[in-house]
Amino acid sequence: MLNHAKRVLDLRKAGQGIRVATTQITTQKIPLNILAIFRENPKISRMQIASKLTEITEDGIKYHIDKLKASGQIRHIGPSKGGRWEVLSDLKK
Repeated sequence: MLNHAKRVLDLRKAGQGIRVATTQITTQKIPLNILAIFRENPKISRMQIASKLTEITEDGIKYHIDKLKASGQIRHIGPSKGGRWEVLSDLKK
């Protein structure tokens, strides 16, 4: 019985490692996807991006957009409603 509990615990730990690795890969791809979407449609909203990228919420999109703005890779031109996004530089794949 004790060996079974230890094995279940080991499997849970292994599963968490896979989940963390998958999350890191997904998190690295999201900014690339956002940049591609901005190039395709510079006037797109966060809600519209979230509907295209089903693995992330609207708040997650805001987080990544803020990081892209802070790193100087994108900027918003015009008013909050009705403006457009400009991609200034590409991320390295």
